[in-house]
Amino acid sequence: MPVEPVDLRTALPPGFADADLFHRWEADSLKLYLWLRAHVRPGAARSPTAADSRHGYLEVDATGAEIEAAIGVSKNTVTKLARQLQDLGVATFRGDRAGYHFRLGEWFTQRATGAGLELRAEAFYLEALISAPLPAER
Repeated sequence: MPVEPVDLRTALPPGFADADLFHRWEADSLKLYLWLRAHVRPGAARSPTAADSRHGYLEVDATGAEIEAAIGVSKNTVTKLARQLQDLGVATFRGDRAGYHFRLGEWFTQRATGAGLELRAEAFYLEALISAPLPAER
C-alpha cells in the first residue's frame, strides 16, 4: 500500500524547532512519530464527561512489520523508538501479539450552546508540550 507524503506544516506545531524537545529528539524516533501522525485516527469514544460532551484518543495500531518497512529499522529498534517517544512525552504505547498500539493525543466533542452543533477538537501531546510555558514562566 503506497504511503501518502506527510505535510510537515500540519504534522509539526509552530515553535517546534525552537523547543528543547527538538534538540533531544533522535532522527529515527522522529521518523516514527511522523509516520504515526500520518496514520492517526480517532479512537472510540470513552464514557462521556458530561451529558453534552465526549472524549477519546488519537490512536495508531500497527504491526512491527508495518513500522519496520515504513521507517527502515529492525523489530528491536521499533520498541526502542516507541520508548523514546514515550520518554519524550509525545506518545504512549503498548505492544502485544497483534502489534503496537500508540496514543498521540486526545479528541473532544462538545455541544455548541444554542446552535445544536457538535464541536470537535483534537489535541496532540506534542502540541501541548510545545505550547506549555517554560518553568520560569509559570
